[in-house]
Amino acid sequence: MPDRRWNIFSRNFRQNIALWGLLPGTFAIALIVVARMTGMLESFELRTFDLLLRLRPVEIIDDRILLVGIDAEDIDRIGTYPIPDKNLAQLIEHLQTYQPAVIGLNITRELPVEPGHAELMKAFAKYENLIAIEKVLPPKILPPEELPSTQLSFNDFPLDPDFHGRRQYLGIPTPKEYKFSLSLRLAEVYLARKGLMLDNGVRDPSAMQFGEVELPRLYPHSGAYMGVDDGGVQVLLNFRSSPQPFRTVSMQEIETGEVKPEWIRDRIVIIGITDPNFQSFVTTSAIANTSGKIGGTEFQAHAVSQILSAVLDGRSMLQVWWEGWEYLWIVGWGLGGMAIGYRTRLLRQNVLGMAIASISLLGVSYVVIYYSWWIPLVPPLLAFLFGNLICTTFVAYDKVLRLIIREQQEKQTIEQTFKKTIEQTFNIIHNGPLQTLATILMRTDDGNLSSTQFFSELEKLNREIRAVGDRLEKQVPTQKSFHLGSQLTLNLDRPIDELFYEIYSNTLDRDLAYFESIKITEVKFDTIDDDYLSLEQKQELCYFLQEALCNVGKHAKRTTQLIVTGKQNDGYYTLRIADNGEGKASNYHGRGKKQSSKLVHMLHHGKINSGRLNPKGYKCCLKWYFKK
Repeated sequence: MPDRRWNIFSRNFRQNIALWGLLPGTFAIALIVVARMTGMLESFELRTFDLLLRLRPVEIIDDRILLVGIDAEDIDRIGTYPIPDKNLAQLIEHLQTYQPAVIGLNITRELPVEPGHAELMKAFAKYENLIAIEKVLPPKILPPEELPSTQLSFNDFPLDPDFHGRRQYLGIPTPKEYKFSLSLRLAEVYLARKGLMLDNGVRDPSAMQFGEVELPRLYPHSGAYMGVDDGGVQVLLNFRSSPQPFRTVSMQEIETGEVKPEWIRDRIVIIGITDPNFQSFVTTSAIANTSGKIGGTEFQAHAVSQILSAVLDGRSMLQVWWEGWEYLWIVGWGLGGMAIGYRTRLLRQNVLGMAIASISLLGVSYVVIYYSWWIPLVPPLLAFLFGNLICTTFVAYDKVLRLIIREQQEKQTIEQTFKKTIEQTFNIIHNGPLQTLATILMRTDDGNLSSTQFFSELEKLNREIRAVGDRLEKQVPTQKSFHLGSQLTLNLDRPIDELFYEIYSNTLDRDLAYFESIKITEVKFDTIDDDYLSLEQKQELCYFLQEALCNVGKHAKRTTQLIVTGKQNDGYYTLRIADNGEGKASNYHGRGKKQSSKLVHMLHHGKINSGRLNPKGYKCCLKWYFKK
């Protein structure tokens, strides 16, 4: 009868141990969702968004728009800057002879630039298809007082936290009147000639619409944006995918007649400064084969082009999912990763499943961005990766524990053996992959982790977790071994001072945030006769030293000095770790606190003393009596 009860217990235990991976896997997915909701992943998502836009096929030139650039040769020929009003008036007169649909002057004129101010104002009065600009957002630049509101627009645009331009205003309310952007004014005049009038949206009354095409506006939580300032009416900017999306000519070419009439007739003409010494630039990574910046006038042209293309060509403006669908998408991929990790029993099957699923996610994201839909990519990829890795690890534990149960069924100490095996396994994960994960989250929160470094850290985490699983498939952790992270196994039969030196050396080689700033180190360990320490005590001391050093790397900001010593005096041995960092280096919570409490009770007269140093720094001391 006892054997039958034991068999039932062992069978139930084996059936449920793999399922335990569902709990930490679900928790990891929840953390990723929270990280996205708090904006921690916003910068990575925006950069990935730029990458997907940059990878789109090259589009043909939009010949409905002509850029007239006042370049360095034009300025040298005129001999002064800013360009006098007289020269601008003459340029406008030359352009009007070709009968353009509308001309946008993307050059501010708050004050007259003589000579020729009267001539410029006369041109504005003569030609209703001439649009001037102002700046309505601080620092404001007012337009000439003589111009009517129908010939005024603004060229302000919002910048993201990384100072990239991905959005464009269509309109902004001001205390006196509602202002329209230059891109919307130009598109309005051009489309009106085709019988398409500007109106309020139908689905969204606050949006704008031409004909049957409603321009989808941006909300505070659209796409990867988490609480973005959505003042006025904003839209995502669907850049034209081409290194030369518009035809550009110089001021001199217009004045000398070196242009074809069909380039201008019934076209949108935008006049702006293209001399790199004077023109404004917009940073963007969404266009291939550029230096990462485009001129302000070209930026305005992209904004006009996307409206014309949406209304006339069926090239949709960028749209996003409803927020709830985005989080279902993220959670769904996380659960999919867990399912693959749980169902695949062979490593090659799991790798193949992850590869196919990851490529599918990337492919779907690329296809939908081609059709102007922006869906989450980074959060579902992270949820899928972490969900899979955690479940894969627990499946590996399941295999090892099944072997342990079969080998230990005849022994009465089976329950204690299971407990010790699981505890050692968790210690390996805690001091290996979880330390790497904590570093990723901390650097992401501080904004000190580039996208390249981010994916490199993920690859490192992937290797560490798989190394744990691979090792667990080959051997069970025993009391005679200590696993240093997930890369090295130490024999606990060695003297304790040699083990301490090995742990110190290998831990400081890990890529933890604040190890890089350490300039001065002091390390020395007195030896202890092995008769005074059991293998279990050695193992727990090794875990304590590794945990304390990892905490320095994670929490001791701007530390330059690290002192690690082990000294014996009057039968007592003191293991001391001290730094001069600005953060709290030894932060015992969760598993670290449990390990230290266990060690204190295991050692004779064991005691932990930790606290801040003056003027800065933190120390952690472990003291015990080692004489028998």
